[in-house]
Amino acid sequence: MFRLSVFFLFCLPVAPVFAVDPPADFAQPQSKAKPMPTGLKMIDQGKFDPRLKGYITPDGFKLEIVADESVTINPVGMTFDSKGTCYVLEWVPDVSDRWNEVPEKFTYKDGTTRNVATMKKTVKDVVKILTRDPATGQFTKSEIILHDELPSSILIHDGWIYLSGRGSIRRFKQSKPGGPYDVKEVIAQGFCGFHHHQVSGMSIGPDGWLYITSGDDDNYVEGSDGSRATVLRTGAIFRCLPDGSKMEEYARGFRNPYRDISFDDKYNIFHVDNDNEDGSKFTGCRIMHVPEAVDFGWRLLPGARCCLPDHLRGAVAGELPGKVPPMMKTGRGSPAGLLIYNDTQLPKFYRGLLYYPDVFRKLIRAYEVAPKGSTFTITHEFEFLKSEDPLFRPCQMVTGPDGAIYIVDWRTNSGGAGKLFGDGVHGRIYRLTWVGGEVPGGKEEPKIALRDWQSWETEQVSDWENFTVRSHAFIDYIAQCAKNDTDKQNAIRLLQAMVQNKSLPRVSSSSRYAALGGLFQLRNDSTIDLFLSLLQDVDPDMRRLCAEYLGRLAVKGDTKVLNALAQLLTDEELSVRRSAALALGRIGDASTADVLVNVLKFDDGMDVYYTDALIRSFERLGKPGFEKLLELAASGKEVLRDKVVGIFLAFRTREAALALPELLSNVHISAEQRAELIRSYANYQLDPPLTLDSLIDFLTKRKGDPIEVVTAAVSVLSESGQIKSERAVPFVFKLLDEKEEAARAAAIKAIETARITKAVPKLVAMLEDKSRELSERLNLLKTLRVLKDKSATEVLRKILSGEEPTALRTESLRTLVTIDSEAAREFASKFLVSGDANLQRESVTILGDTFEGAKKVGEMFAAKKLPRDLLPQVSEGLRKHLGKHAELATLLSDVMKGGLLLSLDGAQVEKIRTEIQTKGDPRRGKQIYMNTTTLACMNCHKMEGLGGNVGPDLTRLWDTMSVEKILESIIEPSKEIKEGYQSFQVITKEGKTITGLKTVDKPTEVTIRDANGQDTRILRDDIEEIKVSKVSLMPDNVVAQLSYSQMLDLVAFLKNRQSQESLRGYVTDFKVVGPFPGDLKKPFGPEKQFEATASFPVENSKEPLKWQPRSGKTNGYLDFKEVFNKDNMAGYGLTYVYSPKSQKSILRLGANSHYQVWVNGNLVRSYEAAVRPNLPEQDEISVDLKEGWNPVVVKVVSKSKDHGFYLKVEGDQLKTSATAK
Repeated sequence: MFRLSVFFLFCLPVAPVFAVDPPADFAQPQSKAKPMPTGLKMIDQGKFDPRLKGYITPDGFKLEIVADESVTINPVGMTFDSKGTCYVLEWVPDVSDRWNEVPEKFTYKDGTTRNVATMKKTVKDVVKILTRDPATGQFTKSEIILHDELPSSILIHDGWIYLSGRGSIRRFKQSKPGGPYDVKEVIAQGFCGFHHHQVSGMSIGPDGWLYITSGDDDNYVEGSDGSRATVLRTGAIFRCLPDGSKMEEYARGFRNPYRDISFDDKYNIFHVDNDNEDGSKFTGCRIMHVPEAVDFGWRLLPGARCCLPDHLRGAVAGELPGKVPPMMKTGRGSPAGLLIYNDTQLPKFYRGLLYYPDVFRKLIRAYEVAPKGSTFTITHEFEFLKSEDPLFRPCQMVTGPDGAIYIVDWRTNSGGAGKLFGDGVHGRIYRLTWVGGEVPGGKEEPKIALRDWQSWETEQVSDWENFTVRSHAFIDYIAQCAKNDTDKQNAIRLLQAMVQNKSLPRVSSSSRYAALGGLFQLRNDSTIDLFLSLLQDVDPDMRRLCAEYLGRLAVKGDTKVLNALAQLLTDEELSVRRSAALALGRIGDASTADVLVNVLKFDDGMDVYYTDALIRSFERLGKPGFEKLLELAASGKEVLRDKVVGIFLAFRTREAALALPELLSNVHISAEQRAELIRSYANYQLDPPLTLDSLIDFLTKRKGDPIEVVTAAVSVLSESGQIKSERAVPFVFKLLDEKEEAARAAAIKAIETARITKAVPKLVAMLEDKSRELSERLNLLKTLRVLKDKSATEVLRKILSGEEPTALRTESLRTLVTIDSEAAREFASKFLVSGDANLQRESVTILGDTFEGAKKVGEMFAAKKLPRDLLPQVSEGLRKHLGKHAELATLLSDVMKGGLLLSLDGAQVEKIRTEIQTKGDPRRGKQIYMNTTTLACMNCHKMEGLGGNVGPDLTRLWDTMSVEKILESIIEPSKEIKEGYQSFQVITKEGKTITGLKTVDKPTEVTIRDANGQDTRILRDDIEEIKVSKVSLMPDNVVAQLSYSQMLDLVAFLKNRQSQESLRGYVTDFKVVGPFPGDLKKPFGPEKQFEATASFPVENSKEPLKWQPRSGKTNGYLDFKEVFNKDNMAGYGLTYVYSPKSQKSILRLGANSHYQVWVNGNLVRSYEAAVRPNLPEQDEISVDLKEGWNPVVVKVVSKSKDHGFYLKVEGDQLKTSATAK
């Protein structure tokens, strides 16, 4: 069977709530490190300059400070023009330091308008020219030449200064030489404008086009001629002519592709993508080869402004249809573009490497790549420049006119993502040169002198030795020649001679590539014929580039060009085939579809990038391509039909969606395939949105479709916001009566999403049914909470007054407060003194939403009538109301008394740093960190895959933050708040105050996620006021409940790599069943019956017990009290461990009760001993895992209600899941 099709069908989610696992190498934030070059020696640059002590580079390099704060403050970007003039961008401090987004209104050529969310400062930022001293190479003077609003990057081209940011590309020039830059043009608009995700990178390609990078908050882009390129919910690379005309999409699927793209010496494009910090599979930056038309998979959650992944549509490493993998994940960080050094002033070993400046990690890494099929792979990596200097923030690298590398240092004690300016004090630019030394491999390389500073201006375009010089010379040369017909014709003759190696000394390959791009720009009537002849060139990169250019030059349906491109589909180089396929799609006609179909029949799908190009070629052909695929699916051959299904799952254009109903009607496709095709409607994120009437028509006409098909349809209709249609709602109600829980769950979710209030009576009846699984009843409660119908009040009161599982009562309390807040507060007041710890904590949160409730709780806490563990919730409730009730400040002070108080005083910080080394114990610190009762870290933050999803991920904190920054985050968390984690305060018309992250912002409603990870959907009609807060969701002095020695242990843990990485392997996804009688040795069946349909009869129970899904807490603890709320009982937890091979593995288990463990049905441990504390990793169990899925069952027996267990699995490339999927 077609490999790609099988892969697609396997990977697509069964339902929107499930995420798909990426390949093993991309499951962690950082891929397995590639080898370092053999014999790499590192030196301390302090040997050259004491100010640079602790700056480490490879041997042979010299790092020099060529600009400091006397000429540039917190520089964020730089470039050189062809005359060698240095331009620098600086972000100026804004004393208002406001965080609210500001809509920027754009008016399009057709008269329509659109608001783009941006950040706006009260001051303008500056562009400077730095003056260089020729004798020393130092920049000694600066002059401000331009003011602009929050520019991300700068480009100089053809006399214009281009600036990007706040949703547009602007360019400026002088009306008079030597005068101000008083001519301004907005050449493109409608890009993402939000925060650091705003439109940023600008590069002139070998084709003379402007390549632009932009982030993920929707791009409704318009060029200067009215051309449009719309890419929604993901970042993209666009390209257009330098005047902004002929705008088009080049590639998509980025989260934040910050800064300029980079070209290698064969004009392949490479770039980096910033990561998401939620601890999911999307954590970890990516480095990628970026050929045309690819999609790297990132999708932003609908309604979100920033930083929330769409797990339904998003992929990180090609695990979903139509998405391709990057070369590798590089870990957490903030990469600011790449530099590919193509010059000659460094030894050959250091040329052609990808240099990766990381603002967050405070280092520069280097990567070596090699071709692999139609793409590239990374073969080696190493740290090129690193420093422990807390101010070092490398934010750009460029090659200078002299051949040296210049490094921009933002130079501020900030991770970057939380600020729109630096500290206003520091700033540096470094120059890196080769002064002689040993290169990897042991060879001594002598000093290489720098080039003359004016080389870009004086060198000839036919120079074949130096890529950088030639590239800059070409840009100016082509721009000038295009303005005069005589010069243009002379240039064409020169360029033709270069590409054909005629009438010139030997011309290098890279010079020929550049000349090819020049001919593309200056084309005449003979250009296409020349390019056609070059399709036979022995150099595959010449063939690749010619194929691409022909696709952009030729008119649609040009038979001569189409025939020549078709021949390349059998080229020995896959990269050439890829370019030919895309070119055929761009200019092809109906006959081209036959050619592509024949190629498709024999494609094995082994080269994902090439197969993806075939898919995009059908998209580009449009209707003729889709008709040919439908014809292929109807041919009667199963293998071809499967291929077509797999390809349709990857499409993303409107014409493809219109062709879907015909494929759905194919009687030979399976129910599973039909369900997957229906789910693929979610791929089509278009403007205007795709109407799904045809899907409703399809369902209405068909009777008796398998339930999985109807479930898929309801899910996609719900996701698209079209489930409220009168014709669609009956399908939702149909699913509520199905036996399959997945079908009912889809219906419940659809009702919640669309607020279908007529379903309330049915949902209430289902909630009252105690025989239903706990997971379903919890989902019913969440849906009823959104619907806010008072008819649910009675059943909620019954649950809260009874002996139901704690998890159900806690969720009922949250729901009741939205329906009858007064009744909910009555229950909350009772639970303050008589409820268990979970209900008590939730009660404090609910009461804290009002001034009166917060004051009451605060007074009880100050009087020591509440546990000290509730300090975070109590203090948060008081802080919510300080703005309008200043009298609470005294009560808050009383609440905070008696706790550990720390400051950022220099002497205390230094004392703590020293004592961490001598007294701090990271092992004890780990126990403190995992104790979610004492410390709430894990409730909000993930670390190594374990924890909550409210705050930023903390993985590799040992590497990314100094002790000073860790203490700052603990003591004054509001000092720097990362983008996407600003908190908002919503005051409802009922008088409630809700504080948290604004995760969804739609015209009709907003969603606020509180510090406990609970989401509250609020209709805009119910909101009195919503405002951004400068206060972090994390409370000040979060360690107030710790002793001084415990604080030392905690910080020691946060700076210890081994202890942090030991968090890997904790299991959080289970199925549970119980309660059974409290007999450890008596088997009740779950020990060896793992099927979802398995049932277990129990005495005195009307219904048999069944496995039901349950997640562990944020620290990995599976709490049986929350599920069963029974004493003297036995409960079972089941998880599956996937092993890629047979191997020995270690299970680490912690429990306060008797327990037994089975692996693959075999008993491997039985523990009977005295009751002990409930701590992780108390026991070590060695087990044998087989290749594939291994069921692991844990049975825990306890006489008290407080019981459960921790489970951690250690082994090679293991993964866990509640189901063997």
